[in-house]
Amino acid sequence: MEYVFLSNIIRKYIKGKSPDNNVFLFSKNDVEVSYLTPEYLRGIGSPIQVKNQKSFVWVEDGDIIILWDGSNAGEILKGKNGVLPSTMVKLLIFNDYYKEYVFYLLKFNEYKFKGKTQGSGIPHANKDEIERVKIYKIDFNEQSKIAEILMTIDDAIEKTERIIAKYRHIKQGLLQDLLTKGIDENGNIRSEATHKFKDSPLGRIPVEWEVESISSILVNKEGAIKVGPFGSQLRKDELCENGYKVYGQENAFYKDFNIGKRYINKSKFKQLKSCELLSGDFIISMMGTIGRCAIVPNDIEKGIMDSHLIRLRIKNYNLKLLIYLIEDYHLTKQQIKNMSVGGIMEGLNSKVIKQILIPVPPSKEQEMIVSLLDCCLNVINYEESILNKLKSIKQGLMQDLLSGKVRVTHLLK
Repeated sequence: MEYVFLSNIIRKYIKGKSPDNNVFLFSKNDVEVSYLTPEYLRGIGSPIQVKNQKSFVWVEDGDIIILWDGSNAGEILKGKNGVLPSTMVKLLIFNDYYKEYVFYLLKFNEYKFKGKTQGSGIPHANKDEIERVKIYKIDFNEQSKIAEILMTIDDAIEKTERIIAKYRHIKQGLLQDLLTKGIDENGNIRSEATHKFKDSPLGRIPVEWEVESISSILVNKEGAIKVGPFGSQLRKDELCENGYKVYGQENAFYKDFNIGKRYINKSKFKQLKSCELLSGDFIISMMGTIGRCAIVPNDIEKGIMDSHLIRLRIKNYNLKLLIYLIEDYHLTKQQIKNMSVGGIMEGLNSKVIKQILIPVPPSKEQEMIVSLLDCCLNVINYEESILNKLKSIKQGLMQDLLSGKVRVTHLLK
């Protein structure tokens, strides 16, 4: 099979232009244009609207863009209608190459470009590294068929991402309604037009509810709230390959207690037994990834938590509802922000947690609220599993089709 270099495919590099200083000063006769940003080309947010000027480099939907300068130099992006910033380059390719096919070729080799940037200050894409990539040569029709296959899987990925975003939005709206209005005896969300409400420190709530601090739902026993061992209490050189497990924030983040392979011996476990995790304990991450929660299941390996976790032992409150309150509810997050040192989540500690005010519906209603939120979360989790499978399929297809391992000539007949 014959091979060519990317230098034989790329006809021209066109670098974007910086706008004039007055580009944001509009008069009523000025024409506004979309100034592209990396985030926008990645599918996040919107472009910046600026005043048009003659020096701008224009981009059309589907143009091949390389992020040329900055920490992500070498990243390959698909263009959208707008004008090109000075940190990006638009590629023009020769007519005997299918543009979408070349885009996937470049994306497939992106890790090489991002790993071989140049420049001692701000990193820049390495043109020589891009042009020396070797690919196998196929005719235009086969290029088109490969691009069609990959565009189909990309379309499925994009649609699934939109479904996930939609259900996350639904979940957030449902969360707001359920945690301020609740569900009546008929299974309907309450309204002030048909039900009685009262004022509370958290705003208007149903008269059947109370507002209490988390400290009031802790068990009345020593160790009801406990921070993991700090500093010299648990050193790295005391960890071993078997014994009693050490749990950390990754277990709270993924809600999976099988993750992790850190252990301590029996003597150290006895010394730190006050930090042991038991079935039904509620843990919150307090460093790194802040405010992620999990409920300790029945079947975990015997072990302790590390310094990145806080353990709560709760009475008479639905633990799943508490997860939704801490992880997703804006009023809880605002309280944490207001009480934390510097007004940031990194200030999370046992004192802050105990002062958090939470709504307390009747027990049965707590279960109904959790059931509805779980239904929405299950849809999101299901769609995310589909998304992961689609991304895995795409990766395999790119590996097979763009390396020449699998040909698609039989599909052209």
